Amino acid sequence: YNARADSIQAFGKENELRQRDIYSIQEDSFGYLWMSTDNGIFSFNPESRSFAHYKVSDNLVSNQFNACPGYKDPDGTLFFGSINGVCFFRPEGLNHNSPTNDIHLTFSDFRIFNKHVQPSPDGILQNNIDSTSAIRLPHGMNTLTFDFLVINYNENCQSQLSCEYYLEGMETEWNATQQIPQSVTYTNLDPGTYQFHVRVIGKNGVVFDRRKITINIRPHFLLSGFMITIYSLIGLLISFIIVRFYQVRMRDKMDIRIERMEKNNLRELNKHKLNFFTYITHEFKTPLSILMAVFEDISIGRNNTITGEEMKIINRNIQRLQFLINQLLEFRSVETDHARIEYVKGDIMTYGRSIFELFIPVFRQKQIVFQYATSADSYYTVFDRDKIEKIIS
Repeated sequence: YNARADSIQAFGKENELRQRDIYSIQEDSFGYLWMSTDNGIFSFNPESRSFAHYKVSDNLVSNQFNACPGYKDPDGTLFFGSINGVCFFRPEGLNHNSPTNDIHLTFSDFRIFNKHVQPSPDGILQNNIDSTSAIRLPHGMNTLTFDFLVINYNENCQSQLSCEYYLEGMETEWNATQQIPQSVTYTNLDPGTYQFHVRVIGKNGVVFDRRKITINIRPHFLLSGFMITIYSLIGLLISFIIVRFYQVRMRDKMDIRIERMEKNNLRELNKHKLNFFTYITHEFKTPLSILMAVFEDISIGRNNTITGEEMKIINRNIQRLQFLINQLLEFRSVETDHARIEYVKGDIMTYGRSIFELFIPVFRQKQIVFQYATSADSYYTVFDRDKIEKIIS
């Protein structure tokens, strides 16, 4: 019963106390509760909330106690009445409330694959197993056996002791054993680091002694740290080769693409050259046709006499032929992207009309109806004479 919380909590449901008749309860000087029953005496540790059971095998006079009150005298001795007389004891001598120097946990043997390991300067054990705190084992030595025992100089509490053990890294809970000496074997342990823990405890849960040994099982050589470093370097090398191969392949693809583009550009350039020469041929044909038309008109109609207007037309077409010859001479500059644009400021309408008038003899010879019409009589602006002449002709 908890007076502060005004609550009641039941204990003893999970052990032998559940089906027992409790005749008397006494509290010792350490705060433990001692209960006489019809099957021995039980002690309860309030801190750990654990029970310990004592019987005739623990030097009690009887397991059957009477339904009479117990008693604790001033020096802490407890008295309980049984069918075989009064049972009295001092709790500190019965349950060992604190660890004592009379109890020691000792490792007595260490075996690998059930073969005893002898200490040697260059061996697995340099000292006796009981003086060893760490063991390093090569790969494959993974079946281990530990033998341990309890050295107890107090024969009265020998039956009250038990051992617990577990292998950290493989187990998470303690394994209890009442048999002392004890042999524990672990098989097929994976490479890694383990800690083997052993402790000896009393019935009331007090730990009298504890020991531990660290075990390190090295991995296979192919999985060692050195080999993992080698694997990492090989992986980096392979990654570098793959990246390099990809870069070279992409560069080759780019070179092929550039070469293909250059071929296409060369093909287009040749096409433009052909078009240019076709254009130049046409340009030469136009002024020559005009000149031929003028001379035919002169020879047929006026007894080989030339008017001022016809002389003007002849002069303009000769200038046109000279200009085309200059363009052929400057064709190199066109190939090297140095084509010149010569801007002049003037009346583009008047200039266009003068170009149109050059074709009047041809129109007349071929009996073509012609007309030059513009939206404005004159328009001053900046333009390239050659480009305008090409557009009109």
